[in-house]
Amino acid sequence: MTGVQTCALPISVTALKAGAYDYLVKDVGHKYIQFLPSIIEKAIKQKQSEEQLHKLYHAVEQSPGGIVITDATGRIEYVNPQFAKITGYGADEIVGTNVVDINEHTTRELQQIGRSIEAGEEWLGEFQEKKKDGNLYWVSVHISPMRDSDHAISNFVIAYNDITERKLIENQIKETNERMTKELEAAAEVQKSLLPKDLPEVPGVNFAWLFKACDELAGDILNVFWLDDTNIGLYVLDVSGHGVAAALTSVSLSRILSPSNGSSSILIEERRADSSAHPLVSPKKVASILNSQYSIDLESEQYFTILYGILNLARMEFRFVSAGHPKPILVASDGPRKLAGSAGLPIGFDAEEDYKEEVVQLNPGDRLFFYSDGIPEALEPSGQEQFGYDRLLDLLNHHYATPLKRSLTSVVQGVDEWADHKIADDISILAVELTQSPT
Repeated sequence: MTGVQTCALPISVTALKAGAYDYLVKDVGHKYIQFLPSIIEKAIKQKQSEEQLHKLYHAVEQSPGGIVITDATGRIEYVNPQFAKITGYGADEIVGTNVVDINEHTTRELQQIGRSIEAGEEWLGEFQEKKKDGNLYWVSVHISPMRDSDHAISNFVIAYNDITERKLIENQIKETNERMTKELEAAAEVQKSLLPKDLPEVPGVNFAWLFKACDELAGDILNVFWLDDTNIGLYVLDVSGHGVAAALTSVSLSRILSPSNGSSSILIEERRADSSAHPLVSPKKVASILNSQYSIDLESEQYFTILYGILNLARMEFRFVSAGHPKPILVASDGPRKLAGSAGLPIGFDAEEDYKEEVVQLNPGDRLFFYSDGIPEALEPSGQEQFGYDRLLDLLNHHYATPLKRSLTSVVQGVDEWADHKIADDISILAVELTQSPT
């Protein structure tokens, strides 16, 4: 049988090359035709294998990334042209050397690579390496083991990709982000500096506030301040959105809504010739002035809500206006209640809006709370349910006997826990407590 195969193969191949297909189908002595199918199949497979190897070789040679093939010990057996282009080392300089000798690596890097290689695993990492000319560059390295028919590692294929440009961009982005972070932190400090520092000191009257931003910069801001000897002004405002634009608007409004050392402002009118005092601008008029100066930005959809009021200490009367802002909550000895009445439209929605002014008479034991919608509208983690006014009223009532500042802390903690410490809006709350009639 062996003799027949040996004889048949060259005869058949010669016949095929000569195009003698009619010769091959003749049964000449019945000596080889039975082996013809397997001979042809073997020739076809060999041809296909050669074509595949040819394609693979050209793919590796023309790869846009560097390719290195080593033996099982790491000795370099092959490098493609792109590797030479990346490193500056030609094949004649590098083949035969050990791959770890191409560049200096830290002990930690070598240990990581060694552990992966010993385990027969792939390894992927990034290095800063040195080219032949001494210039540094960044490269991503992917090491893959090749196994023989006995599943033993016979070679390693190492893919090199020059990522110097990507690293440069990443570093630029990192530096930009760090600079922006510092600038945001500085802006946040400026914004915090506008919050109340020295609260008015009035016998029988306490003030307290808390502020919690959901981002570096907030759209909420609040304040409480003396307007004259018997009147204290206060406000809580909420600019829609978050970030720089909302913060800039809130800072601008904070400056506008600050009394100017007795001179006229949006809060204080020009002094009349027959009077030594500066008349106060009513809360309703303040809202109207703001409404005439600010209009909703249709492109960014930015607007703001505000609650501004004046506490008259002589009459213990709080006169206020709400422009789209949540109404105050009054907590008295008989329980809490949200003050009724229209909140009006946010500032800038309608230039003709006629804001309504309301008055609350305070009695000893009363607490009045002003807050942003970040409290009642805070969502629990699933996003299905808001914190709501009922929970807010319950909290304020529960802590009625708690010192004022601590009661605010309890409210903010309650909201924060409700939202699983992931509040999506700024939280502002300001409170006034009448412990006794001022003398």
